[in-house]
Amino acid sequence: MLTIANRFNTLLLLLIALMAAGIITMLATRAYGGPLDPTSSPASTDGVRGPGTPISSLPFVINASGYYYVTRPLTGGPGQDGITINVSNVTVDLGGFTITGGSSPGGGIDIPGGPRNLTIRNGALRAWTYGIYAASATDSRFDNVQASSNAVGIAIGSHSEITDCNASLNTGTGIFATSGTVRNCTISENGQNGIVADESLIEDNKVQNNPMNGIRISGNGTTLRMNELSSNSTDITLDANLGVSVLIDNVYCSTSSGSPHQDIGSVSNC
Repeated sequence: MLTIANRFNTLLLLLIALMAAGIITMLATRAYGGPLDPTSSPASTDGVRGPGTPISSLPFVINASGYYYVTRPLTGGPGQDGITINVSNVTVDLGGFTITGGSSPGGGIDIPGGPRNLTIRNGALRAWTYGIYAASATDSRFDNVQASSNAVGIAIGSHSEITDCNASLNTGTGIFATSGTVRNCTISENGQNGIVADESLIEDNKVQNNPMNGIRISGNGTTLRMNELSSNSTDITLDANLGVSVLIDNVYCSTSSGSPHQDIGSVSNC
């Protein structure tokens, strides 16, 4: 009798254990499986429209901070600016498109006053008086932009930076930089100067075939570093009566200087 009872108890305990294991498995499955019916589908972007404000025609005036994006190639009307930015904290993504000026054009991107913290990126400005006029804007960034066949390519202001750009074939100067940074750009075949710099950092650029100056230093305390200059009328010119500017590891042929400058590790490559 004891043997039969022991066998019965063993079978009963085994059955209880199996039932418990099944319950635990069910609970585990329900805990990690998630809801069977999601509450809603992801919001649609309607194929083209994304977050932010689209720019689909010119002229376009920005009076509110935020993110803006160009949806297609755009052409300005006679005597008009393209995109005007009047406020701080704005990003304009050109979306890889070209913004072209009309007859008697204004600025492709015109930034009057003194807004701060602007980002302009990823596109081209062509056939404007200024491709980008941002000389009064501060603490701003201009990345992967091309300014060609304008009167002046790009003008940037204090504590601003332009990187990975191309400023070529403009009838005047390619880039004006005042207390800013120009880095990793190609500046070529402009009608006057490649770059005019005042208290700026100009580094790792290719500056070539500009008929006046490759880089003209017009203000104190400018640093030229690791630039390659070739086939300019004068590769580097320092205006007279300036304080010391520093040239570090540049490759260039000729200089014209009316003031002292420090030339550290640079190489003449005539």
